[in-house]
Amino acid sequence: MFSANYVINYNTLEKSTMFNNLKLNDYNCDGYLDGLEAVKEVYKTLFNKYKDRKDIVFFVDPPYLSTEAGTNKSYWKLSSYLNVLSVIKDVSYF
Repeated sequence: MFSANYVINYNTLEKSTMFNNLKLNDYNCDGYLDGLEAVKEVYKTLFNKYKDRKDIVFFVDPPYLSTEAGTNKSYWKLSSYLNVLSVIKDVSYF
């Protein structure tokens, strides 16, 4: 789905219009992610674990404010968003 459109069950997906653009050749990405370790954890725990390492870049993707958040399993409020920004202010992130 595109641009903040999503479904939460298969029946809705079947009724949705989707844009399909199939690439006819495979991409060659051998080695592209060598050395990368993806970690999923509560941001405060993860930050405290890695904050002093210089070889770490944090990828920050909190829920957007003022948008439908029905697929998120936790309550996200303005203070949560501001806390993330204050936590990461002195480290490398995108």
